[in-house]
Amino acid sequence: MRVIAIDTANKPLSVAISEDDTLLGTVTLNMARTHSQTLMPVVAELLDHTQTKVEDLDRVAVTSGPGSYTGVRIGVTTAKTLAWTMGIPLVTTTSLQLLAGNIPTTDTRLIVSLIDARHMNVYAGGYQWIPEEPEQGPRNVILPRHLALADLLPDVAALRQPTIFVGNIPLEDQALIRAQLGDQASFAGDLASLPQTARLALWAPEMTPIKNIHDFVPTYYRLTQAEQEWGKHHHDEGHAPYVQEV
Repeated sequence: MRVIAIDTANKPLSVAISEDDTLLGTVTLNMARTHSQTLMPVVAELLDHTQTKVEDLDRVAVTSGPGSYTGVRIGVTTAKTLAWTMGIPLVTTTSLQLLAGNIPTTDTRLIVSLIDARHMNVYAGGYQWIPEEPEQGPRNVILPRHLALADLLPDVAALRQPTIFVGNIPLEDQALIRAQLGDQASFAGDLASLPQTARLALWAPEMTPIKNIHDFVPTYYRLTQAEQEWGKHHHDEGHAPYVQEV
């Protein structure tokens, strides 16, 4: 099975192509450039270098968020269009699980993925590798959500497990984590904060395809700014969401 995997949920952009359990090629860019301008050239280049024709693809994998609203939409829309046009399955996971996949499968600690959501908030999820089931990535053990970091830490502490945090975590947040969790907490290296779709591509053959591609929408975990503004002025009116997700 030949798979293309795409992640544009945050500042880094990552694309990978695999065949069965072999990674054929991957490109990861960590530059302040617009994903709408760089994604398709990267896809075209990777297809060329791996000698893959579009019609050779058997499956598309993509992260559904959370992260930058624009970034998430670019990746999801591209993946949906490619899967629908080619008539091939689409599979998905969160950008938080993809980050957790940077921790080796032999590491038994609780993995907490953090993505900056601004305004002192984070997107967060907890994961753990199951030794008998590494093929689909680490299992979710703390539901992904959007919240203040200080509100997350009691949930982590309650599990009473050694924990490794992964993501681009500012020093002040690291200090807060250490103050709350002490020696229970450690932090992955800087390279682990870069999402690697090479892992998603290798997980994809074992993942369950989305039943209806048209119904698949990004996973934001919080309202868009436009929806928040609407809610301030339209209370309990029974309206349908006026922001259409694509």
